[in-house]
Amino acid sequence: MKIVLATFGSRGDVQPMLALSLALKRAGHDVLLAAPPEKADWAAELGCPFYPLGGDITSFIDSMKDAYSIGSVFKFMGYLRKELPSQFDILTGIISGADLVIGSSLMFFLSSAAELLSIKYCYVAFVPQLFPSGHHPFIAFKRQGLPGWYNRMTWHIALVLDRFNLTGLINKKRVQVGLKPVRDAWFHIMGPRVILACDRLIAWPPSDILP
Repeated sequence: MKIVLATFGSRGDVQPMLALSLALKRAGHDVLLAAPPEKADWAAELGCPFYPLGGDITSFIDSMKDAYSIGSVFKFMGYLRKELPSQFDILTGIISGADLVIGSSLMFFLSSAAELLSIKYCYVAFVPQLFPSGHHPFIAFKRQGLPGWYNRMTWHIALVLDRFNLTGLINKKRVQVGLKPVRDAWFHIMGPRVILACDRLIAWPPSDILP
């Protein structure tokens, strides 16, 4: 089976996908990992087929002094708005002919690229905090242990704001390539087949995942 894995982010986003790529390769699959270009040497050392995707995000992240400040949030969103749409055309070329594509982290356009080419797609979540719930706030919020009503409110606010940000960004590209707009980018990116890659002893899906 030809499998393309794609991720975008820091070492913590790339390392699990690199390990999965090597495991799939050992199982006899034709594997390609697409990830930030600064990880190319690392992949080569481990013998993992690699395709450089996007810009050097590690340098950008290192330039942020406080990830939870308002200024850093706007700076990060500005970076993503410039970086991610340009990856769509690259992704369609990378995954063309694949039997399965697996995305994680900041791969916001991979699900649309897979849909365009009618390729099976699944998303890997490394933490249960990616699932809307009253047990934790939206991932942009630093504090945990807050009341359930507050956590749910942060998710609903995030979903509303995303319609003018990430959802709008994705839909602009989808319309350009002849795909129907999506109502909610978050659930579109996660898709119907989500792999939660974390230990049950450390974290597990909450019982009240919001629809």
